[in-house]
Amino acid sequence: PGDLLDAELFGIEAGTATGVEARRGRLEQAQDGTLFLGEVTELPMHLQSKLLRVVQEREYYTVGGRKLRRAEVKIVTATNHPIERLQAGLLRLDLYFRLAQSTIALPPLHQRREDLAALSQHFLTQLEAQFGRGVIGISASPGSS
Repeated sequence: PGDLLDAELFGIEAGTATGVEARRGRLEQAQDGTLFLGEVTELPMHLQSKLLRVVQEREYYTVGGRKLRRAEVKIVTATNHPIERLQAGLLRLDLYFRLAQSTIALPPLHQRREDLAALSQHFLTQLEAQFGRGVIGISASPGSS
């Protein structure tokens, strides 16, 4: 829900609601670093407005806060939607303009079959390190392409 996401991103002040304790938001946690927001189009419009202020002015308020805070953070976003859908209303145009200063279009995996072997080996190596099952590789089954 938008209210929970608001507190998650921007933080919340103690006493904002009954029993609420102060909590740092992701922006504060990412200070002097990078904050990745996946599926930025899922943000409600009022949070897109608040994010736009962060991107433009480098400042924000916590939920229930009265003190303006600085946001020294790089923001990287992602979405599965084509640009045309973003420009058609999924994302505020002014926010899109600010975020789209540098874009990387990554085709879906089914269009990049040559990447499957390397990705499979990468994840197998990670899982093997975690679970230690003795699996050392993956081979294609007979007749597969």
